[in-house]
Amino acid sequence: MSTKVIDIAEFADECLEIIEELGETTVIITRDGKPFALVEPVLEGAPKKEPSKKVIE
Repeated sequence: MSTKVIDIAEFADECLEIIEELGETTVIITRDGKPFALVEPVLEGAPKKEPSKKVIE
Protein backbone atom coordinates (compact mmCIF):
# COMPACT_ATOMS: atom_id res chain seq x y z
CA MET A 1 0.00 0.00 0.00
CA SER A 2 1.39 3.41 -0.92
CA THR A 3 1.28 6.54 1.20
CA LYS A 4 0.57 10.11 0.15
CA VAL A 5 1.35 13.07 2.43
CA ILE A 6 -0.61 16.30 1.93
CA ASP A 7 -1.19 19.54 3.81
CA ILE A 8 -4.56 20.05 5.48
CA ALA A 9 -5.34 23.03 3.19
CA GLU A 10 -4.80 20.87 0.10
CA PHE A 11 -6.98 18.13 1.61
CA ALA A 12 -9.75 20.67 2.27
CA ASP A 13 -9.61 21.89 -1.34
CA GLU A 14 -9.50 18.41 -2.91
CA CYS A 15 -11.21 16.21 -0.29
CA LEU A 16 -13.70 14.46 -2.60
CA GLU A 17 -11.11 13.76 -5.29
CA ILE A 18 -8.64 12.39 -2.75
CA ILE A 19 -11.23 10.08 -1.18
CA GLU A 20 -12.38 8.80 -4.59
CA GLU A 21 -8.77 7.97 -5.50
CA LEU A 22 -7.90 6.21 -2.22
CA GLY A 23 -7.87 2.66 -3.61
CA GLU A 24 -4.95 1.15 -1.76
CA THR A 25 -3.36 4.45 -0.78
CA THR A 26 -3.09 5.78 2.75
CA VAL A 27 -3.19 9.58 3.06
CA ILE A 28 -1.41 11.38 5.89
CA ILE A 29 -2.73 14.90 6.40
CA THR A 30 -0.29 17.38 7.90
CA ARG A 31 -0.74 20.66 9.71
CA ASP A 32 2.27 22.96 9.90
CA GLY A 33 4.38 20.11 8.52
CA LYS A 34 3.44 17.69 11.31
CA PRO A 35 1.21 14.61 10.88
CA PHE A 36 -2.36 15.47 11.93
CA ALA A 37 -4.69 12.77 10.57
CA LEU A 38 -4.64 9.48 8.70
CA VAL A 39 -7.13 8.51 5.98
CA GLU A 40 -7.05 4.95 4.69
CA PRO A 41 -9.42 2.78 2.67
CA VAL A 42 -11.47 -0.02 4.15
CA LEU A 43 -10.59 -3.06 2.08
CA GLU A 44 -13.26 -5.64 1.31
CA GLY A 45 -12.79 -8.78 3.34
CA ALA A 46 -10.72 -6.96 5.93
CA PRO A 47 -11.52 -7.92 9.51
CA LYS A 48 -13.74 -5.38 11.25
CA LYS A 49 -12.07 -3.45 14.02
CA GLU A 50 -12.80 -0.49 16.21
CA PRO A 51 -11.51 2.87 14.90
CA SER A 52 -8.09 3.77 16.21
CA LYS A 53 -7.91 6.43 18.88
CA LYS A 54 -4.14 6.79 18.58
CA VAL A 55 -2.70 10.25 18.18
CA ILE A 56 0.20 10.66 15.78
CA GLU A 57 2.89 12.77 17.42
